[in-house]
Amino acid sequence: MANMLHLLPAEAYTRQDWFDREQRDIFFRTWRYAGFMEDITEPGQYITVQAGLRPTLMG
Repeated sequence: MANMLHLLPAEAYTRQDWFDREQRDIFFRTWRYAGFMEDITEPGQYITVQAGLRPTLMG
């Protein structure tokens, strides 16, 4: 199996532009798991989760 070690530069953890890109490319453009439909059993119920900087509502 190929070496799976991925190293990010320190800037990936300290620079605002890296953070903004991560938020944009991962949390704003992709689907995220929020919960199971079985957790919502009554009309009007909802689940909220935090996905990056955006609160997300499932109902």
